[in-house]
Amino acid sequence: MSKKDYTRISYRLTPKANKLLSTYTAKMQTTRSKLVSFILYDALIKNEISVNKLREIMETMKSRDLLPDNLPLHTANSTFDAIEKARKNVPEFTSYRNEFLGWLLSYHIELLPQKLKKKTGEALTQDDFIPEQTAFFLNPKLKKKMGKYIKKYRLTVQFLVFDILFNEHFSSTEFLANITISKEEKKARYLTMLPKFLYKEVKNSPISISFLIEVSAENYLKKYKHLA
Repeated sequence: MSKKDYTRISYRLTPKANKLLSTYTAKMQTTRSKLVSFILYDALIKNEISVNKLREIMETMKSRDLLPDNLPLHTANSTFDAIEKARKNVPEFTSYRNEFLGWLLSYHIELLPQKLKKKTGEALTQDDFIPEQTAFFLNPKLKKKMGKYIKKYRLTVQFLVFDILFNEHFSSTEFLANITISKEEKKARYLTMLPKFLYKEVKNSPISISFLIEVSAENYLKKYKHLA
C-alpha cells in the first residue's frame, strides 16, 4: 500500500482496553494495528454508526481516563474519512481526534467479550483465541475481489476471513440450500489463522473449509457490495 492510500493518526486507550487489546493480539498472534484497523472497519464502515449511538458511546466513555501514550496507526483513507465524519457528528465531546478515537476504540474493545459470548453462547477463555493454521483455496475472481476489499480498508486476510465466518451460520438449512457448484478452475491457495473457537465450528461443518469460505465470502461481498 503506497503512502497516498493511508493516513497516519494516533489514539489513546483506557487501561482496561489497553490490557484487553494486548491479550487478544498476543493470543491471536497478530499486531495491535491490524486488530485496531479491523475494529474501526467494523464500527464505522461495515456497521455505519448512528449519531444517537455515537453520542451514547461518548456519554458513557467521556469520564473514563485514557492512558497518556499516543499509539500510532496507519489507517486507510476510507476509514479516516469515516472517523472524521463521525467526529463532526459529535463536536460537543472533544476537539481532539486521539481522545475521540480512544473512547470509541476502548468502548468496542471492552465490549468484545460480550459480543463474542452472544455469538458463541458462552464466555470464551483466553485459550479459545489460540490460533489454528487454516489452508483454503479461492477462485481467481473471488481472490481479486477480496484483495481490493482488503486494500481499501487496510484489513488482513486473517481478519476479513474471521469476519466472514464469524457472521455466517454454517449448518443452517438456508445456507446449505443456497450453495451452488461452479465449474472446476485453478485456485489460489491461502494460509491464515483462525481462533480455536471459530476453527472448531468451521471444522464441524458438513462441507470442506475451502468451499465453506468461498460460499461465505461470496455472500459477504454481495451483502456489502456498496462498500467495495
